[in-house]
Amino acid sequence: MRNYNEFRIEQSSLIQALEQYREMKTVLEEERENLQNIISQESSKWQGAAAEAAVSSMNSFLQTGEYNEAYECVRKVRLCMEDTLDQVSALLVRCEDFPKQLESDTYIESMRPACGDYTLRNGGVLYLDYGKAMVIPDLCDQISEAAEYLGTVLKQSMEDCRGIIDDIDGYQNRVDAAVRKVKRVKNYKLSFQKYVQGIKALENDVAVCLAGMKDEPDVDENSSTIVKTREFETDYNRVTERGKEILRGELEAAGYSSIEAQMIIYMIEKENPSYLSTLYALDSYGDSSSKDAVVDQIISYYELNKNPEDNLLDVVLENYRNDENISDYDVYVGYLEYLKDEYYICKAEYEEILGNLKEGEPIPEEEIRKMEDFLEERVILYNILMENNGTGNNIELEKWSKVEIVAALEIENRLLEKGYEEEFVYGVIGNMKQEGEFGTLEGLKNTDKIYGLHVIDCVNYLEKYNPYNITEVNLIELYFDRVMCTDNNHKWGIGIVQWTPDDRTEPLLKEYLRLAGYEVEDGTNNLKNIETGQIITSDMRCSVEVYLTMDQVVEAEINHLVYELTETHTEAYTAYEQEILTDNKDVNIREATLIVYDKYICIEDGTGEKRAEYAVWWSEARVQSTKW
Repeated sequence: MRNYNEFRIEQSSLIQALEQYREMKTVLEEERENLQNIISQESSKWQGAAAEAAVSSMNSFLQTGEYNEAYECVRKVRLCMEDTLDQVSALLVRCEDFPKQLESDTYIESMRPACGDYTLRNGGVLYLDYGKAMVIPDLCDQISEAAEYLGTVLKQSMEDCRGIIDDIDGYQNRVDAAVRKVKRVKNYKLSFQKYVQGIKALENDVAVCLAGMKDEPDVDENSSTIVKTREFETDYNRVTERGKEILRGELEAAGYSSIEAQMIIYMIEKENPSYLSTLYALDSYGDSSSKDAVVDQIISYYELNKNPEDNLLDVVLENYRNDENISDYDVYVGYLEYLKDEYYICKAEYEEILGNLKEGEPIPEEEIRKMEDFLEERVILYNILMENNGTGNNIELEKWSKVEIVAALEIENRLLEKGYEEEFVYGVIGNMKQEGEFGTLEGLKNTDKIYGLHVIDCVNYLEKYNPYNITEVNLIELYFDRVMCTDNNHKWGIGIVQWTPDDRTEPLLKEYLRLAGYEVEDGTNNLKNIETGQIITSDMRCSVEVYLTMDQVVEAEINHLVYELTETHTEAYTAYEQEILTDNKDVNIREATLIVYDKYICIEDGTGEKRAEYAVWWSEARVQSTKW
């Protein structure tokens, strides 16, 4: 049916084969009825134990023995082919609908034909070359990206030349037409992706049927008589359960914890269960390389689509509840660790939730329900910020990354706990979003004046630090280079706020070092390993390598930001308290953002209004995602 590169089914051949199997089933049913009548008629003439044994043997042959096995096999094949034909017909209809997707601005799902409607469509041949299948979505992506970019450029150009171009409406119509074509390309891509998914699901369903028919029949150990073959649904459930066992073993061998392995299995069982039946079939009748390829596909699917589900915690707890060696508390804490590692929960939230639990005691049911509500809210928040564009004053806003969302939540938790007004906190978050990435090292050029030019000469900045992230450079060498440049009054920006002056970067560098396990030795510029006590001097800076993780960078910069706002740069909040007199929350947020921009960020790059839009966007997302 399929080799490594392609899948092909001819509808007409399937229809002919199905008719033959239907006839075979009918013949077998008629023959069984005739045999049962004969046994009933003839057995009245027989006497004795031998006659009874003969009757019992013939009945077993018909009801549970070889005859019944043949009948069940034919029946299963017929059911499998009927289901396959229904799916083939639906996919062929989708093939017919492909051209419609290029004529419509709105995606329209194809109407699935009624069961048993085997009308030949599109030549009656279902074919997919896997080596070329993804070329179409990739090409659609390229067309969409190029057309969107072109449309943006054209619109901007027309805005700039509005007073020059007389027939601007005509150009605008052309751009609008191009945008509509882009939407049609996306519709086609979506339709084709569903077609590919349908092909894969069809293959997996057939694999289940074949696996179920090839399995040896169960044997009753006491009587050694063959037990009646189970129904197809029972076979499917058994195959699925066995597929889950195989997948669990493969995932744990790949380094996933038992808790996360259970999460992956739950997601696959819920959203793409055909993977499990395929694994079973390949494990039983395929080769190891094919099975490994399917496991890789499952892991890739999980990594791309993982999101906390509102009932996932129950599934995880239920999986371990009967294990005497693992308590609910251990599973719950492990689950929290997973959420923190995967950026679904910030450090402050993790510590708050963990503080409500007591080791060795059962997890209160209301605590589990609160966690489910919390995860549901978080999914909504992510969908708003990561999948939708902000809307405000025609300013183009970038979507939020998961790291930015969790950092914003951390800042929010920390500052609200300090007693700061919500609107001011949102203003801080709006500024953070506009500033850039955590761990940013200032980008410089040979033509930069004042500090930049001096830094380039002092530490060969362009080669060593420009334009890297701090996670990519040796922290020890960075520290000593910064000390050397500070001694010579040379500076460069570090971190998401691009802290530059010595009095602002020195505490930040010490926070980086602390999280990496180092501190500055008293009375010197030397470093000391906090655990071992080893002293590192400037001469040793290239021989000792220490690299920060992004988690450490984010934690250090948030710690530093909160420290400055609450200890050394309190003038931002003081100005907010003095100037904000209105009760209008949106106005408060915008004003607060501009005050933070002026009093704390301390730059003038014309992005104040954009920062305010980010702050309002965050506020609206929080309102929409929170259960009041």
